[in-house]
Amino acid sequence: MSDMTHTITRLGHLGDGIAEGPIFAARTLPGEVVRGDVTGDRIETPKIVTPSSDRVKPTCSHYNTCGGCSLMHASDEFVANWKTEIVRNALVSHGIETEFRPIHTSPARSRRRAVLSARRGKKAPIVGFHGRRSGTITEISDCHLIHPRDLASPARAGRTDRDWRLAQGRAVDQRNGFGCGAGCLCDGRQATGPRA
Repeated sequence: MSDMTHTITRLGHLGDGIAEGPIFAARTLPGEVVRGDVTGDRIETPKIVTPSSDRVKPTCSHYNTCGGCSLMHASDEFVANWKTEIVRNALVSHGIETEFRPIHTSPARSRRRAVLSARRGKKAPIVGFHGRRSGTITEISDCHLIHPRDLASPARAGRTDRDWRLAQGRAVDQRNGFGCGAGCLCDGRQATGPRA
């Protein structure tokens, strides 16, 4: 479909903006007018024509390449209200109505769980998040969500080169260290070594 403008009316559960059709556009907010080529039901690279008043500048230098954050471009107040509405709508669909207290977003650099991926590099493993809708791993040197100790280098984290070799090509689950912990996407082999 040709380059047209679309008005984002709502966000889906994964944070993508949705325009009439439905047409999905990542990193957009309700009320925004966007322009871009539609392929299937998606605008892969939307250009913001009219921004939302809830749009903020992402603070992370990896935001454009990393797929770890889907709503860093939205204000904390918007994200809190969006999350509340998801829960409210789910309850209402089952005939349950209740009052909600305000929710608080986590402070920067406080998240202690993240599923990272790793692959073999020429000199050392590359560890980071997959790019948005991509198999490319974006190496994360600084993250505004994850606690700094969880982004430490292998040596500072007490992991040996052998431990990193075991993790290459498989997901690394920071909740349980390397291997087949909850949320791990590895091939089923159990890795040994120090835990995170």
